[in-house]
Amino acid sequence: MVTKEQIERFFRYQCTPSEADAVVRYFEQHPNELAQYMPEEEWVGYEFSNELDSQSAGKLLHNIKSRTVGATVEKKRPVIYYLAAAAAVIAVAFSDGSTW
Repeated sequence: MVTKEQIERFFRYQCTPSEADAVVRYFEQHPNELAQYMPEEEWVGYEFSNELDSQSAGKLLHNIKSRTVGATVEKKRPVIYYLAAAAAVIAVAFSDGSTW
């Protein structure tokens, strides 16, 4: 059962991912309950904006970086080691003391 406190945290973006999933499932199963939290008057007067406040934008950027940049660096790291090892082998192979 989803509590009123969990729903309020959900709308303040202060709940855990599992709580958010539970709240979404709750509203999918009980769509009429959503009306008490989002009255029709608010929907009618709502104006969409493409801009995020700086706090939300910072959180979003952090999440994106932690899931993409950090993951990409970890996956590429072994390739860099192999390239460095190959370069070292080539350098040793061609370093017989003669110059080009």
